[in-house]
Amino acid sequence: MRKILLLAATLYLLIAPFTYHPDNKLVLYYATLGNGKVWDIYSYLNKNYDAAPKFHYPPMHYWVVKAEYPIVKMIGGRGFDNWLKRGANEAFDDSNIFLYNLATKIPILALVLFSGGMIYKICLQYGYDKYKSRSAAAIWLFNPITLYSAVIMGQND
Repeated sequence: MRKILLLAATLYLLIAPFTYHPDNKLVLYYATLGNGKVWDIYSYLNKNYDAAPKFHYPPMHYWVVKAEYPIVKMIGGRGFDNWLKRGANEAFDDSNIFLYNLATKIPILALVLFSGGMIYKICLQYGYDKYKSRSAAAIWLFNPITLYSAVIMGQND
């Protein structure tokens, strides 16, 4: 199972930096508003002008993004917040875009890998042999929907 997880992690890390979707950047941008001290995004955006579109996710999604943000910022490093503030079409101009793309996807990639490991353990728990359990995990880790949604787009919603 470790080899499958290692192969998946390697594949993910090879693809993720080179694919971009503006939603990741936009959603993480909201976590930076008010110097990161905003916990009620809806009230904040109603009282303060911001050129970004309104936040259209439920509150829990915002709180998850707030929890992700310190990890993503640590990986993205200096300049990451400025990149988040740039428009979606201007983001390509930054020389660190590959690092920033990877940084925005790290939390979801970690969760996908963790889920693959959990699928393996759950299958074993329910009496499946190691081969079938590994197959179930591999189907999750390498199926086109997971690759597109998590690795290429980095969707966290």
